[in-house]
Amino acid sequence: MHKFPHVYIKKQSYHFQIDYPESLKAKASAKTFCKSLKLKVSLASRDQVIKAALQAHDAFELRCKELACNRLEVFSLNELEIKKLEIYTEVMKQLKTQRHTPMSTIESHVNSVVGFEVDELPIQYTKQDSDEPDMLIESLPLSLAERAAIEVSLQLKKPRAQFKPETLSEIFDRHMTNKEKDIDDPTPTKLKSLRASRNRLNKFLDDCGEIYINQTDQKAVEQDIHEALDVYVEKRENQEVTGSTIKREINLVVGAINSANRKYRLGLHIIPPTIRKSKAIPAPVIDKPLQKALLQDCLTNSAAAIHKRVTCLLAIQSGASAEEIANVAPEGINLDTQYPYIVFGGELKTDARKRVVPIVLGLHVIKEGIAETIAYHRRTQECSAIMKKYIQSVVGCKKNYTLKSLRHTFKQNADIVGANMTDVAAIAGWSSGSKNDIMNGYGREAIESSERLRSLTKTSLVIHADLISNERCISDNNVVSIQSSYISISESIHIAP
Repeated sequence: MHKFPHVYIKKQSYHFQIDYPESLKAKASAKTFCKSLKLKVSLASRDQVIKAALQAHDAFELRCKELACNRLEVFSLNELEIKKLEIYTEVMKQLKTQRHTPMSTIESHVNSVVGFEVDELPIQYTKQDSDEPDMLIESLPLSLAERAAIEVSLQLKKPRAQFKPETLSEIFDRHMTNKEKDIDDPTPTKLKSLRASRNRLNKFLDDCGEIYINQTDQKAVEQDIHEALDVYVEKRENQEVTGSTIKREINLVVGAINSANRKYRLGLHIIPPTIRKSKAIPAPVIDKPLQKALLQDCLTNSAAAIHKRVTCLLAIQSGASAEEIANVAPEGINLDTQYPYIVFGGELKTDARKRVVPIVLGLHVIKEGIAETIAYHRRTQECSAIMKKYIQSVVGCKKNYTLKSLRHTFKQNADIVGANMTDVAAIAGWSSGSKNDIMNGYGREAIESSERLRSLTKTSLVIHADLISNERCISDNNVVSIQSSYISISESIHIAP
């Protein structure tokens, strides 16, 4: 058993506890910061406890920084602004950010929040231009809560064009609402992407707290936002999140703020923080014996779900992702033509990913399950994790094989046989300076009969010659024997029967 500063034992496990500074205790709603080290007294070594305690202390320091930037009191707000924000936030929860709510409804919500009738107060106004609401005379003898309630009521009655966001959360909500309204064709991929973006923005607010935007001191607002961005980046880096992921998350936050900045003339100048670059970790490549084992399971293991087997077959011969499979259109499935193929495309990271993929492995399995596979990927968000478990269960290896590993494996297989790299790029959707030429200006019939498709099919047969030979041994239902045209191509590239 080891003893360390700020570490104590509870139920035979180590825990970390340290007092908050006096200035933060009220904001933390607690006197101490507590965290389980997740180490058993009987099993943990001295070094493990020291390392866990240091990590807990880092978490404590980060929490102190968060408390220093996510409380209204640190935003240089006066008492009136704080009270206005409290009332405004509660009213907006009830209004659900609707801008065309009748005036009587707005007043009833304000009254319910503050606990008195705003319209019964002795209010006097000075007349403004027609585009602006009447302003409250400064010298009226009103209490803090009364004055805050009146100003919130006036703010909510402004025309939509003049209705500026009050908080960072409202900026995020309006930004995502506009994004959702701009979707003409709400495909599963688009909706999934929007949900992910909204979740990232909510995660930023959870980590960094609310920020009041409508302040008179613009520099203070900018400083609050910059501090929140710095805290978020530091926290994500401590969680060992890659630099590219943090950059995407920060760009989303800054983009939402800049969008509101342009629309409402907020006058904010936000500079994104510096993010350290992390070394890219490529997905491991699956060696040939394990590829054959995976192919055999996809072809013969009827106990495995058909969507898992079809997904692997498509990924082996094209590097297709779950997202791409979900976006395959019915007219893109052409498995009864002279050269069976599937058109991949849709709302992906780049247009270069749109391509035609010849099907040279497991044609009978793909025919049987392609419709079910597409439907599955459209309704399921955890496809990648599920496919990872399936691949790991088949290959039985401790390496971190994922669906993306099959994309890297496809590239390695092509390099080993010296395949035509223009065709390889066209099949896998890698950009080579221009879009896949088979997709430019050709109709369905032209694609089916084109020499370009024949060339792609031939290249794919060369890349997967070993696997095709293995499939012949597994089943008589192999793709080479199904089409006579495939036999001639196979013979011309010396695929042994």
